[in-house]
Amino acid sequence: MTVEDLGPRPEATSYTFAEARAVVVQYLDFLAPTRDDRERSVTKWEQENGRPFPGRTGVIG
Repeated sequence: MTVEDLGPRPEATSYTFAEARAVVVQYLDFLAPTRDDRERSVTKWEQENGRPFPGRTGVIG
């Protein structure tokens, strides 16, 4: 996965899928710190996208 900074001095960095996934899960914990918050957020995503959230178990715990 390549992450690109579009700021005044653009640069890009590559990460493995495992690294990127781990950071996304940590970020979701920051956004939704309780299990109920995560369950609610994942359920909303599934309803909006009409499919199961990938890695649902790993995100909710």
